[in-house]
Amino acid sequence: MSVFRRRRPIDSSVERALRASLAAQARQAPSGAGLPERILAAVDSPQPEPLEPPLEPPRRWVGWALPAVAAAAAVAAVAVGISVIGNSGNPGAPAADRDHSHRFGGNLHSSTFAVPTHVITPPSTPTTTATETAGLRQVRIIDLTFVGSNDGWALATAACPTGRCTELLRTHDGTHWSRLAAPSFRFPAVAHIRFANDGIGYAFGPSAFYVTNDGGRTWQRQPGGALALETFNGNVIRVTSPQSGCPGPCNVSTEVVPIGSTAWTSVPLTAGQDRGTGIAAVGVYLSRGGDDAYVLATQNPAGGAQNETSTLFRSTNNGGAWSRRSEPCPQRGGEVDSTAVAAGAQGDVAVLCVARSGTGRAFVAVSRDAGARFASAGVPLPVRYPTLLAGDARTVLAAAGPSGLAVSRDGGATWQLAPDVPGGITFVGFENSQVGRVVAQHGRSIWTTRDGGRSWTPVTFR
Repeated sequence: MSVFRRRRPIDSSVERALRASLAAQARQAPSGAGLPERILAAVDSPQPEPLEPPLEPPRRWVGWALPAVAAAAAVAAVAVGISVIGNSGNPGAPAADRDHSHRFGGNLHSSTFAVPTHVITPPSTPTTTATETAGLRQVRIIDLTFVGSNDGWALATAACPTGRCTELLRTHDGTHWSRLAAPSFRFPAVAHIRFANDGIGYAFGPSAFYVTNDGGRTWQRQPGGALALETFNGNVIRVTSPQSGCPGPCNVSTEVVPIGSTAWTSVPLTAGQDRGTGIAAVGVYLSRGGDDAYVLATQNPAGGAQNETSTLFRSTNNGGAWSRRSEPCPQRGGEVDSTAVAAGAQGDVAVLCVARSGTGRAFVAVSRDAGARFASAGVPLPVRYPTLLAGDARTVLAAAGPSGLAVSRDGGATWQLAPDVPGGITFVGFENSQVGRVVAQHGRSIWTTRDGGRSWTPVTFR
């Protein structure tokens, strides 16, 4: 909670000088208007066909911030998790100073021409539909990012004369979506988006990396790429790999930077690691909560080979240093592999555990000591073959996959299916303990909960 102290009155002459200085700085600060939307992108051909596969594993729910923190301060949420930014158009403070990290519990351009705004206005019916009159057709959401309960961006694709075009969408109320300027990047080279605040955002893929300082209106390409990236606590962590083919990314490492800076610092996951040696993985997941950060490097259990379990790396100082932990999932009746991670607050972290036997059944294991020890939380999940996990075990966890969505409010001991939410889920994220979102139907709809996962309302794109 913020603490406010009584201050002595400021001398009138000092006050006048201070106001003049602040006004001058405000005139030079970048505008906060047109905040970027969590980039969307899910590709279909104009005819109903399978979506183009993402370049990396489906995005798990973003990390979370403490519920107490979320209630007291603005929090930004892959997920993907946040306070509402009510004055996003006010340029009075530099974008770099407004860090509204969207992690509940602690879980991604200035245009010189007028950009037509196509507002997707939903009717007052249970199913909200974005029709072709909005200017976009066959919209498919790829990724979401929020810097408040309702302030968000989406990376998407839509039908266009050349086939499928990459689009960037924006919402200020969590329901109505508008179209930003066409981004300078393209899906699938860029498959994810994260915003740190109303001005600064990151669009990325394994070999592509773009930064915006004006809410997504313009983007500048930067060197390198990112397998995963999350912003929180004033800094950015990205997971990188200089090459692929192991069969996944090779020599996986991390880099950190203060929000607003481009001077990245390399932080190896293991002692003595350099660009020539490091971690090989099939999939890589990153989640943050409080001062803690977790990188889960998954292996390939499909071939039946032994010793292909996952490895968890944990940091308790915002990515400044990492320690390694072997497979965190408790082993029961054969090998069990962790396939997703969700950071919570106060040292909580949960992992999704899947039995190698191929039954499709899974359970969640929870740690209360920043990943040092894990214990099975309870019964098997009621969804088969889950791939996504998000939330804070102290408040609400959600697990999802092709078959649907399940929610737990007791740390994974019991689960309830969300019967209204359809399958084909590709994204789950929470902005705080009550507000969360799911991308379902292979990118065709965004479902929102405002009561901790008890009920869900859709926005469906046509």
